[in-house]
Amino acid sequence: MEKIDLIQIKEYFLKSILDQKNYSKKTFENYNRDLNKFFKFLNDYKIKDIKKITKETVRLYFLKLYMDNFIRRCFRKCFAELIKKS
Repeated sequence: MEKIDLIQIKEYFLKSILDQKNYSKKTFENYNRDLNKFFKFLNDYKIKDIKKITKETVRLYFLKLYMDNFIRRCFRKCFAELIKKS
């Protein structure tokens, strides 16, 4: 079974949204940034082949995104409270 390279998939997808879908440069940049985050997550878990991505992988990624955002919101709120009390 042939391994499908994630970088090739990403490049193909990004090229297609510029060429075929005619998306704006800003949309392209947003997709690229989001894919880079996802690929970093995959790399952290040593996933190099698209065939190795499971529903559980995607759930774990979404949980990580949720927790990262939750932590940032909590930090901002706590920091704002500290400033009020100073």
